[in-house]
Amino acid sequence: MDPESLNRSTNAVEAVRNEIDKERIRKEIIAEEVTRKQMLELEVRRELMMERRIRMFRGDRFASFFKNQADSMFFKEKMGMGISAVSRHDRNQISECSA
Repeated sequence: MDPESLNRSTNAVEAVRNEIDKERIRKEIIAEEVTRKQMLELEVRRELMMERRIRMFRGDRFASFFKNQADSMFFKEKMGMGISAVSRHDRNQISECSA
């Protein structure tokens, strides 16, 4: 084999190796990106779950707070302690209970 043919053959083999290496690197990069995305997705899902729990907890606390406030206003009005802002519905309930 003449030196020029040998050189072309070596270059062709090297080009094929380079393409194989590049393809392997592409796959590694894609795999890393997929893994990173999956990890971020899990983190976001955990954060969303925590936010929902917090909202539910706050909602329960606020709902019970306002229910307790309404019960307290009803009790004070019924006991004649005077409340400046009592709804018509509450007044009707009070008068029904008093009767």
